[in-house]
Amino acid sequence: MGEIKSTMDIVMEKTRHLTLSREEKEAQRKEEIGKSLKGLVVRFKDGILTMERLAEELKSIETSHGASEGLLKKEILDQIDLNGDNSGLLSLLKEICRFDPHPVEAILNAYRESILSVKGRHVSELKDRICRQWGVSGSAVVPDLEGRADWVEECQSVKDAYRQRLVKEFEKISGCEYAFSA
Repeated sequence: MGEIKSTMDIVMEKTRHLTLSREEKEAQRKEEIGKSLKGLVVRFKDGILTMERLAEELKSIETSHGASEGLLKKEILDQIDLNGDNSGLLSLLKEICRFDPHPVEAILNAYRESILSVKGRHVSELKDRICRQWGVSGSAVVPDLEGRADWVEECQSVKDAYRQRLVKEFEKISGCEYAFSA
């Protein structure tokens, strides 16, 4: 009577002669390092890790896997959100990567100013329309922009333009072609 084998046993038996090429091993190593670094950056961003603890973890990853600063920069830059609070990530760029975050900060601030300007214009237009159409005005009139297609479309357009500016800045930082992960 034959032996019953698990799926894992069968797979191992069929693939025992296969090996990874150098390029595949390097890609796999970079992917593992990237996942580790992403985990560290996300935990730092969420407030779970302090800057000091993150630095210790990075040293550990560098000694065990040979992580590069370029991969860390990429993971930090991937976490930057145009609409979010990026102060922690910018301090990481400054303290850990020894990179001046002011150009990125300037782009983020310009984006926020642009969105506020667009919002102010849309709110003003809607208030005027409401006043003309229904004769209602005053501080109690607060137009809801979120459901308006023209507002959403213009915000997306502004966001795309600033995302492109960030990509160009990130390419300067990392020294290679960059694309957002998300």
